[in-house]
Amino acid sequence: MTQPENLPREVKRSLRTRHGCLSHGFRFLALLVLGIPAGLVRSWQVWRRGAEWRVTRTNRPPSSSGNRLRIDLEADIPVRATGHFPRILTETVVRIAEHLRQRDDTYHHIYRDPAEPEAMLLPVGPLVQALGERLILALSRNELADRTAVWLTLPARPAIAESVDPATYDPDAAGEPEGLVEKTDARWAMATKRDRVGPSTIYRVILWLPEDSASAVESIVAGIETRAS
Repeated sequence: MTQPENLPREVKRSLRTRHGCLSHGFRFLALLVLGIPAGLVRSWQVWRRGAEWRVTRTNRPPSSSGNRLRIDLEADIPVRATGHFPRILTETVVRIAEHLRQRDDTYHHIYRDPAEPEAMLLPVGPLVQALGERLILALSRNELADRTAVWLTLPARPAIAESVDPATYDPDAAGEPEGLVEKTDARWAMATKRDRVGPSTIYRVILWLPEDSASAVESIVAGIETRAS
């Protein structure tokens, strides 16, 4: 707005201040009006999605030769129930670890943060409790959303660094993480991934298991589907 040149300086300053306030007010009002439809859309999506958990499980052999059974689990969880599923999944994995436990089992957690130059090779140690604590923490970390994490169960020796180059390894690369499971000859392994899709959080879990333990582990995993129904 053009101001007359002959107005006193104090009046001009007052007009500029009032004009600025009005501009900020109009911008706030516009954002508020535009934000209402977005909020309504999100509320409608949540209502339409419902509260049920949608869990599917597929059993199939690995793509390459080997004696492991592969179980693929996908859980579509409403956002408002997202806090419950990681606990249930962790309890399930702990039971699997206890069932498959060998004397010198050692657990490892591997993931790659795009902001970091190398993959993270994190030793979890030999304790099943430590595996559960690390898993539930990883499932809640925002920086790991939409990233594949690998969980390997290996003998205490050799060290995992002898099999994995953190400078080049990426669990989301083609052929992974199954390639790493086969390369390390893991006793059993798991991959986890979490994505936010509209009103849902999608959890994807892959388990590679010894064939002679498959039936018992399948019964443990089926408990997730039972609790979801």
